[in-house]
Amino acid sequence: MERTVSIIFFLCSLIILFHNTSEAEKTPIWEWESQVPVNHVSISDNSRNISAVYSNSLSYWKNETSTPWLNETADTAISSMEASSEGKYVLIGEESEPRITLWKEGNKEWSTTDFLFTVKDLDITPNGSYLAVVDFNNLYLFSKSSNQPLWSKYHEGQVMTAVAVSLEGEFIAVGTDGGKVFVYPFEEEGDLVLLHENAVDGAITGIDFSLNGDYIVFGTEEGKVYVYQTQGDGDPFFEHTQEHEVTSIICSSNNVHFAFGTSAGLLKVVNFTSNFLWQKDIGGSVSSISFNGKGNHVFAGSNSKILLLADAVSGEELWRTSVFDSINSVSSSFRGENVIVATDKGLALYYVGLLDNQAPVVEIESITPSIALLGTQIAMNGTAIDIDGEVISYLWNSSIDGIISNKLHFSISNLSMGLHLISFSAQDNNGRWSKEAVMEIGVGDFPQAKIDSVTGCDLSITCIINQGDLIEFEGNASSTASEESEIVGYRWYSDRDNLLSSNSSFTTASLSFGIHNISFSAVNNIGFWSSNVTISLLINGVPTSEILDISPIQVQPGSDVILTAFALDPDGGSVTYIWSSKTLFFANGKKSFESSETNGSRVVTSDSNIGSVHEIFLRVKDVYEAYSVESSIKIEVMSSPFIESLQCEAEAILNKELLFNVLAGDKDGRIVLYEWDFDSLSGTIDSIDYQGPEPIGAVTTYSYNATPTGTSYYTVVVRVTDDDGLLTRGTCTVDIVSPEIIISDDSSSSSSIESITDFASPPIIGGALAGILVLGLGGYYFYNRESAFSYTPSESYSSNSSSVVQDSKTYESNSN
Repeated sequence: MERTVSIIFFLCSLIILFHNTSEAEKTPIWEWESQVPVNHVSISDNSRNISAVYSNSLSYWKNETSTPWLNETADTAISSMEASSEGKYVLIGEESEPRITLWKEGNKEWSTTDFLFTVKDLDITPNGSYLAVVDFNNLYLFSKSSNQPLWSKYHEGQVMTAVAVSLEGEFIAVGTDGGKVFVYPFEEEGDLVLLHENAVDGAITGIDFSLNGDYIVFGTEEGKVYVYQTQGDGDPFFEHTQEHEVTSIICSSNNVHFAFGTSAGLLKVVNFTSNFLWQKDIGGSVSSISFNGKGNHVFAGSNSKILLLADAVSGEELWRTSVFDSINSVSSSFRGENVIVATDKGLALYYVGLLDNQAPVVEIESITPSIALLGTQIAMNGTAIDIDGEVISYLWNSSIDGIISNKLHFSISNLSMGLHLISFSAQDNNGRWSKEAVMEIGVGDFPQAKIDSVTGCDLSITCIINQGDLIEFEGNASSTASEESEIVGYRWYSDRDNLLSSNSSFTTASLSFGIHNISFSAVNNIGFWSSNVTISLLINGVPTSEILDISPIQVQPGSDVILTAFALDPDGGSVTYIWSSKTLFFANGKKSFESSETNGSRVVTSDSNIGSVHEIFLRVKDVYEAYSVESSIKIEVMSSPFIESLQCEAEAILNKELLFNVLAGDKDGRIVLYEWDFDSLSGTIDSIDYQGPEPIGAVTTYSYNATPTGTSYYTVVVRVTDDDGLLTRGTCTVDIVSPEIIISDDSSSSSSIESITDFASPPIIGGALAGILVLGLGGYYFYNRESAFSYTPSESYSSNSSSVVQDSKTYESNSN
């Protein structure tokens, strides 16, 4: 069961590894820029050799560099190219001056121009032995050894469009622009077969043989795809109809799949046996398709700059990427680990780790026992998996004794005394070795270490200790098989803080916060160390907190106070804010408030809090119940001044001296300033007409020399300021009436005034009256001051249509 679980684990690990690798491999290994389009490209099965044609040039690359190692030039533009599977032979065709040229390892083998009008298409066998070429009306078969054809066939009235030759050259197939497909056997005297004829299909746009030559697949201009048995009864083995031109068609080399692309950007892959078909849309027009050698993966490119890799069996898209220009040709190596792309602006080479030969993955499943006396038999078991092949050999090695086995499982009893580092590896059928798996075992008398205790810690679980707390570690060690050896050294080690102590016991308060895997081991006098025993500690960082802000700064009774705090948990975890007060209540109606969702709180004040300094406390705790140091802030609840009464004359005439007085107080201080505006337009202090300190500012006179604009009355505003800088204002109104109205209402008063004017001029009388009024009102104010301060201020006051407004801002001398 354990072995099964291990295998499943490794398979899953490999799948995840390969998936991540494929996702990362969308950037080319290298790119090569060209001033003209690169029309055709080919990469050898082993990935080493790359050839490409552009304009009238043929160039060769090695896959490790973007610089061509050889450049050859033709007389005219090269229109077609095919290469043998190992890249040794390259055949090129020139369309405007009908010529083919065969190159071998960069050297020109031969050339011929004996064609009618043009070279339409060409093909070469994978080993480079045979070459098939079609011109306007003819088919030619060449051997690599001569520029003279082995034979040729003339097709009267037929214009050739495509040619293909089977793996060993057993069959040659040609397609025409009239929808015909002919098949020839290799031998000239063989019978010609007209395999397919349908003018409605349009021109044959592409043709290919399956690897074994049993099937021929081809596509047409009108979107038809056919599969025939090369030596069948003449009926299609498979037929598929769709509305867009077939632009590219190819068979896989494992006789399982074929693929074709369309001018609508669709890649379609078909299984020969089941006829199962899947498709992908890569946009534009599919220009080129390539299978890897195993036929289980397919690449496709389009003129929309898209390169696609998909699983040929399931249709799963493994990745797609955008190259730097329109794709003209795609070619992959046998495994598919390299794919080369030809575009209108050059070449791009990609590495596909998913399709490369993967090394086996090995694991040492068990070594039993891991500590043994000399001569004891030790069993060693391994597992090895090769995801893309098979494992053919194994290797076990000891750091002391060298190679000890080449089997998957074995037992051994003659290991030398000492601490052995045992390594295990495996080799696949492609000769690639795995990475080594290693395990440490001891042969001889080894001590055994034990952790006895750690302060505040249950050794069976991960312990949580606050940073800065003093921790005591205690351990011991003894020999496992003999009393002759002596323990001579100890080692405590943290994977976070490194070496902690070389004693059996020690104390520390300086462990850094975070999870520590702490190991303890001991060594005896012959140099053998015990196995490590480990525990896990979480050193929890203690949070910190601070009250940052309070709003408002000046607090009046009945107002809410908003407090904002900042907290930091060194571990990055969440914290809970804990607010408290001995005298004030929070918004929840209690004297404490906790929250893990917000870093603020709201305190509610009332009249009972006036005149006292109140303290708000804060601390935070983390998820492990570690508390910060408590911080605090002080709040003083201050009372605004109040206006007990405001006296204004209800009616007045112009130029008449009027008397104004206000009675004000402050519950937690005194009034320091009175400010009057006798003609306010806004109901606040627009401009200061008179100001004075306590008490003379409370009483004043004023006369109006013009009627108000747009109304019959003036608004009078008085603003008082206390010694805390808090403000309150009150208002009243004075109606301006004509003298005639006043005379008609009080004739006796009018007579009296006229009598007085007989004895004194108006300025003298006015001054005298004002003086008497000020002295009288001042005395009245002082007499009633104590009783006035004992009143509770109301929201508004009624005196000649007066009102009061309280402000909670600090007084400024130029304010309104």
